[in-house]
Amino acid sequence: MTLDGHLIFYWIYKKYPRSVYFFGGNGDNVQQVSRPMFWDVPAAMRGHLVVVRPECWQQIVHQPYEALFLCVGSDPQFLAHGQNECIVIPDPVSVEEIFNLVLEIFEKFQLWEQKLQLAVDTLLSYGAIIRSCDDLIAEPMALVDDHFRYVSYSKRKTIEIGWEDKYVSSNSALPLDVINLLTALPEFKGLETERDVFVHVGAEHLLQKNVYDGERYVGRLSIRHHKNNTVNLYHRQILRIVASYIEKLYARLGSFGHRQKKNKQERQLLASVLQGSKPPVAQITHALSLFSFQEGTEMVVVLLQSHASTRHDKLTAVLSGHIESLLPGSLCLMVEQQFYVLVNLQEFERRMECSFRQELAYFLRESLLLAGISRKFYAPEDLYAAGRQAGIALEIGRQIDSMYWYFNFDDYAFAYLLQQCSQDFKPTHIIAPALLTLLRYDAKNGTELVKTLRVYMACAYNAVDTAKRLNVARSTFLKRLERIEILTKLDLESFSQRSYLMLSYVLLEQQNDDRALD
Repeated sequence: MTLDGHLIFYWIYKKYPRSVYFFGGNGDNVQQVSRPMFWDVPAAMRGHLVVVRPECWQQIVHQPYEALFLCVGSDPQFLAHGQNECIVIPDPVSVEEIFNLVLEIFEKFQLWEQKLQLAVDTLLSYGAIIRSCDDLIAEPMALVDDHFRYVSYSKRKTIEIGWEDKYVSSNSALPLDVINLLTALPEFKGLETERDVFVHVGAEHLLQKNVYDGERYVGRLSIRHHKNNTVNLYHRQILRIVASYIEKLYARLGSFGHRQKKNKQERQLLASVLQGSKPPVAQITHALSLFSFQEGTEMVVVLLQSHASTRHDKLTAVLSGHIESLLPGSLCLMVEQQFYVLVNLQEFERRMECSFRQELAYFLRESLLLAGISRKFYAPEDLYAAGRQAGIALEIGRQIDSMYWYFNFDDYAFAYLLQQCSQDFKPTHIIAPALLTLLRYDAKNGTELVKTLRVYMACAYNAVDTAKRLNVARSTFLKRLERIEILTKLDLESFSQRSYLMLSYVLLEQQNDDRALD
């Protein structure tokens, strides 16, 4: 096997910390070399790690070779400006002892290579790949998929440094507050195109290596960034090797092996109902029953949305398992990039001490999400309508109450009705003709008949209260009311006319089209 010079130097440096690595003008792009040997003719040494006795130092300085030289007991400055790649150990130690050390290093990595191959060919285990690194690195390594779920990580080491509680949620994913932090960073999406190891400072300072399925980004490896650059260079090469084996295994398995959600077909059927399809009610009822939504269950639909639309796809993918574990009785459904949660309120209240909306509010604040909530429903065939209500509540609620975390449809149903009334017309095109007549009369004559009629309706058609509210004599009010009746021919005994008139006033006030109403 061949080893990168950084892999070799790391273990020499651990034992002999005064050691120095000269790259010979190659920068960090060091050679891959095979088994160690002592000085020989140039052709024999090509591509090897060569342990050099003092009598050969002069030749290394003045003549280039295609090898990595390990010089023992030499002055580092003597070799600093040579043309060859050299590891220098200035300590007074025998070349035989160093030769045995590098043999052990090669054996260590040969054993690692065998473990990696076993993980890919026989065990078919990403966890086995990560565990194979335990004897080679002191820092924990983690592999997450493209939806922030942990495929595998160094559990013992993660616990030891306090990252288990900090960065592993109950559903084996990154916590949502960390996801929010990462996805809000402007450079985050672009990192998925990085082909080599890169440094990223997010929740922590990390070395990371992307994992690809062909050209498609599927996950990421991470190791904590170290203050010692020798360690970082070593970890970079470890990450490159591990990533290559993970990609080999991914090519065989086609996925990271997360268990598929149970009753996938039934989930898809319920999602299709939210999209507007109309399967037989019996099919909807059966699908719901598989998720413990029995006949007569009290349900609501919740539509979740992120404050930052750029991270919507990432959030929704990880949310599913997170929500279903946090909110008992919930079922998550993805519909054309919209994330819905169907909630069994009876099941939730049976298993939780707080109310559903209280728990939802905590969750939304922690995850920086917004929610629209339908009204309660019981019939399976009302699922589509409930989904529409949740969407309407979220859309109109954000417009009216932008500081809220969640929006109940019942709080915005009337606003929705008004919106539908005036969707294709100006208010003056659809309001009651009687009110239009009064608007024109007031504009021409400087009167307040529009305001008078509104106050009269607000006072439940009580003449005395209306006169007081308008601060006029009762006789004055009655004269105004008589003028209104003559001009409009209104029949205030008619429920339909009263309803039409009241709705007309609201439409005008909502659109601020009638300054006389101030």
